[in-house]
Amino acid sequence: MKKKIIQAVYTLDFLGKLVDLSSAINFKRKRFYVLLCLMLAGQLFFTTTGYAQSLETKITFELHDKTLQQGLNELAKRSGFRVAYTLPQVSSYTNITVPKDNRTVRETLGLLLANTSLTYTLKGKSILVFEKARAKSTSDNSKFLLFGTVTDLESDPLPGVSVRVRGSDKGTITDENGRYSIEVEKGDIILLSYIGFNPREIMAKTDGEFNVSLTPNQISLSEVSVVSTGYQTLPKERATGSFGTISAKDLGKSSNANILQRIEGLVPGMQISLTGGDRSFDYNTNGKSISSDVRTVGATDYNVIIRGSSTFSGEKFPLLVVDGAISEMDISNFNPNDIENITVLKDAAAASIWGVRAANGVIVLTTKKGVMNHAPQINFSSSFMVADKPDLGYLKTMNSAQQLSYEKELVDRGFITSMPATSYYTAQYLMSDGTNLALKLKSGAISQSDYDAAIKNMSSIDNKSQINKYLLQPATSQQYNLSVSGGTNNSRYFYSTSYSNENPNIKGNSADRITLTLNNSWKLFNWATFSTNLKGTFFTYKNNGLGLSSLFLPSASTLMPYSLLADNNNKSISYARLDPTWTGALSPVYKDWTYNYLDELANADNLQKNDNYLGTINLQMPLLFGVKASLQYTLERTYSQAQNFLNQNTYYFRNLVNYYTYSTAANNSLGITNGGVLKQSNTNENNHSLRGQLDYDHLFNGIHQISALAGMEMRETNMSQSGFSLYGYNKETGFTNSNINYSNTPTYAYVAGSTPTSYTTFTDGGYPSQYDKRRRFLSYYSNVAYALLDRYSLSASVRYDDYNNFGLDRKYRATPLWSSGLKWILSKESFIQKQSWINNLAFRSSFGVNGNLSLSTYPFTNIGMSSSDQATGQAYATLIAMANPQLRWEKTYVTNLGLDFSLFSRRLNGGIDFYNKRGKDLLYSYYPISSVYVGTVAGGTLTRNMLSMNSKGVDLNLNGIVLTNKDWQWNVGGTFSYNTNKVTDARFIPSLYTSSYSMSPMSIGVLTGYPTDKLLVYRNAGLDANGLTQVYDEKGGIIKATTNTITSFDVFKNAGRTTAPFYGSFNTTLKYKQFSLYAFLTYQFGSVFLKPTISNYITSSYSTKYDLSADIANRWTKPGDEAITNTPGLNGSAMAVTYSQYRYQYSDINVLSGDYIRLRQISLNYELPSALMTKCHLKSAQLGFSVNNLGLLWTANKQGYDPDYVSSVSSSSYSLPASTSYTVSLNINL
Repeated sequence: MKKKIIQAVYTLDFLGKLVDLSSAINFKRKRFYVLLCLMLAGQLFFTTTGYAQSLETKITFELHDKTLQQGLNELAKRSGFRVAYTLPQVSSYTNITVPKDNRTVRETLGLLLANTSLTYTLKGKSILVFEKARAKSTSDNSKFLLFGTVTDLESDPLPGVSVRVRGSDKGTITDENGRYSIEVEKGDIILLSYIGFNPREIMAKTDGEFNVSLTPNQISLSEVSVVSTGYQTLPKERATGSFGTISAKDLGKSSNANILQRIEGLVPGMQISLTGGDRSFDYNTNGKSISSDVRTVGATDYNVIIRGSSTFSGEKFPLLVVDGAISEMDISNFNPNDIENITVLKDAAAASIWGVRAANGVIVLTTKKGVMNHAPQINFSSSFMVADKPDLGYLKTMNSAQQLSYEKELVDRGFITSMPATSYYTAQYLMSDGTNLALKLKSGAISQSDYDAAIKNMSSIDNKSQINKYLLQPATSQQYNLSVSGGTNNSRYFYSTSYSNENPNIKGNSADRITLTLNNSWKLFNWATFSTNLKGTFFTYKNNGLGLSSLFLPSASTLMPYSLLADNNNKSISYARLDPTWTGALSPVYKDWTYNYLDELANADNLQKNDNYLGTINLQMPLLFGVKASLQYTLERTYSQAQNFLNQNTYYFRNLVNYYTYSTAANNSLGITNGGVLKQSNTNENNHSLRGQLDYDHLFNGIHQISALAGMEMRETNMSQSGFSLYGYNKETGFTNSNINYSNTPTYAYVAGSTPTSYTTFTDGGYPSQYDKRRRFLSYYSNVAYALLDRYSLSASVRYDDYNNFGLDRKYRATPLWSSGLKWILSKESFIQKQSWINNLAFRSSFGVNGNLSLSTYPFTNIGMSSSDQATGQAYATLIAMANPQLRWEKTYVTNLGLDFSLFSRRLNGGIDFYNKRGKDLLYSYYPISSVYVGTVAGGTLTRNMLSMNSKGVDLNLNGIVLTNKDWQWNVGGTFSYNTNKVTDARFIPSLYTSSYSMSPMSIGVLTGYPTDKLLVYRNAGLDANGLTQVYDEKGGIIKATTNTITSFDVFKNAGRTTAPFYGSFNTTLKYKQFSLYAFLTYQFGSVFLKPTISNYITSSYSTKYDLSADIANRWTKPGDEAITNTPGLNGSAMAVTYSQYRYQYSDINVLSGDYIRLRQISLNYELPSALMTKCHLKSAQLGFSVNNLGLLWTANKQGYDPDYVSSVSSSSYSLPASTSYTVSLNINL
């Protein structure tokens, strides 16, 4: 006891110092650390008081005409001891009264047992009650009480373990903490059995505590034996819905910092697309836009779809639930090492309890909680990863000679002509060095020999080596995780912290992540449970890299393949962004108007910090008749601040100053004061959730099991986003000195010395901006499950959701959602039990309704406020969306049939599900004019509940044991999924304006009878004699490039689906003694994609956006080439060449198969010998080495494209496959 008090004093002193240290941290983080210290102190208090209990501790106790059982239970509540007894011993003692008084536990026990044949003994923190005769008996058959805790090899408790005396009907099961107690006789054989574990026998030799650990049954394969819906935890054998489960062991097979990268391919029906390359949490987009209806954080880095898309409008990402509460955070906020298990809810019976957010599926994360009556367990893990630089050759761009040839042809055919710049606007259409040479040759300014010499020199240059050297780097990441968990007889805890750092392939970019988790649970008075879960995640991003899109995308400033970043002396090279003949005539007051790539990298100063907090408090208490009540409150907060400082040396600032400077003899001052520009945006989000719930679970007569819950939940989300810019900002002093007239600013639109023709509002963002959004949800829900003979199960659930943004009228806001399900465990029927090769066989069926909503669609007219009108100076509003009085919820009707099986002495395990989803009243935005687009109506589109869609599919998972013996074990597993969909009702005629003017069938909306991810393309008919693209019409006739009108959708061909309908994974683990070799691959079949090709042919000097596609080198250049190429040429009018290029770009000859088999990971782990661990005072230690992203084992397309990494010029993105990475790791348990 004295030692515990000393430890408490020292710990409290440490916490005090930690609070002092937090004064150096910003205020918001400081509050979190103070709260952290208070929670640690609270855990310490409960821990030390728990251990300080003794029989001499005084308690206030009274009892009036109660049974002895009730008296002993009350004593346990008051004292904190665990009181163990058997019902036959105490059931005969009733009408016991103990007067109210403050007395010791020993004295209270004496009064309770005074007139009985019972006595007690103290074993650790447990009081054992038994017959007095046993204390004097020396017979081998004397009865005594055996009790203890049953755990797995990781010391985690196992609830529901069967504990029976062999040869008798005596038996019990372990409680939720793995504890048991049973009356036995000396020499009895006790049988312990549990699904997924080897049974164990122990001999009863003496009374007291006997703790047992069970080993996993390698034949049946260890798996999660319970599933969590977020509202309740169910035994897997009673679950009627379709669930996917992932254990902490599954997560531990990878060391990636992001959960999604660890669970890819582990759940059938869950399709995860990872396109972020080497990034785990340093996404391309790390900021949240609250004005968007869909997520922006990581939107281009990953995507998750469960059983296909269920909506056209709004978010398609599954609902994320963490420890029973909805989370609006990105999944990168959660440390994978803190996760106990993940449950994926896929059908209505599983997910409908979550209501209108559940149509996309639900991902439930359950974090680790610690174990009661367990000594502190410390875990430390670390990993380091390095990845190769990306292969720039994958982009397939022209080399310098090919590019120069293309530029000369543009000049020769008259598409680019000499055009002296007369204004800022015309100066932006900059000619490349190759184009300028061709223009000089054409005008006679240089000779053919001079041109040839210059071209020869430029053709030998390849700037990709310099891009690789100066702008790219090997990617690295490192992780450190530390956790401690344990518990006393009245509490349990899990604390962890982690630090992760990653430096992606783009120089100048880096990210840090710190996570903190504090999970506590306390027994109050031995009958109620109070728990707190607190999580904090802190990100710091540096986004200073230039990226690849700015170099290769078609623009007036595209970096040509012959343009270098630095000269032979490694001195950076500057390039004009405006016509140098124009800028050279300007007054000296103007700043340098050239762009230097390496200087921009050095001057970049872009910093973003995201602080995320998630706190949950939960109180559970028993009521009458076996009913339990719980109350839970969750608070989630996000603070994000992005600061981009553009100093006076950056091109952005120099261009801005020049643009707003009007220099004359009388006025020779800059339009913006020197110093720089600070652009800052802040995003705050506060989410509150309050839930009250009643639970009931009871077994009647040993055959009827009823589980029920009912509750009410209120949620509110408050989001705000603000931004401002400071001009003439001095970062050292923090002061700004701006001379900008925001409402009446001259723009430099013409050559120096002329008078501006107009004044304009300053448009760079100087005005502060503010955006706020509030959402409120009110829900009532209930779920009932009935099981008969532990063989037949029925379930039903209903949820009623109300949402404030659906208007004042309740008929717009509220909607009921429901589900029902059944399960039949056939393997418990006698006609199946006769089949020895069937170990488990269960049939599942469910039907129900899930919902969805668009968070940015309203029944009332939606307007947006803007700052001020230039003419009046007054604020003004714009119409964003017209009123939609018939707005209603989207609904998805889901039918699911499933079969779970375990065969051949549990060597083969798995499950198969067949499902059908029918979506009704799906929201869709469309143009209200059914013919060629001629104008805008409320932003151009209307959003209405107007679509219906059917989808169906199959989910299959298999796991098997190939070999198992003393030294060897070989496991294999895999998943297979199939999903297809079709629009069954689209109540409008889509417009053809996009195909008439931009000629792109990609932008045509949904069509009845087609899948949602269709790829419409032209039917290519080859080139005509002039080298222009021809396409077939619906009747097989030829449409020439000179025809600019498309009048029928039948012109287009459905080339297939862009999302793979068949996908899955395969994994295998080979173990030999302490060594373990693991391999994991993924596959997909049935999808198509458009090959990256020509996106822009220059047809005017006013559109000099140079395309670097290697396909241009194969273009038609002379008559007869149409026989050897399908790539159109530059022969004809500008309009014909434009139509020709677009129709070729979206032509069926550019459609490639997306089928592939990818080797995602190979890892080798070594478990250090137990003898060595004992000497080192460690429980276990593991060393690991893994190789990730090894590439494609096979792909159907032979052009070298990775279907997961296809560049899209139309979406302004260049995509490179993830480089192969190498990781070393260490995991230690103390």
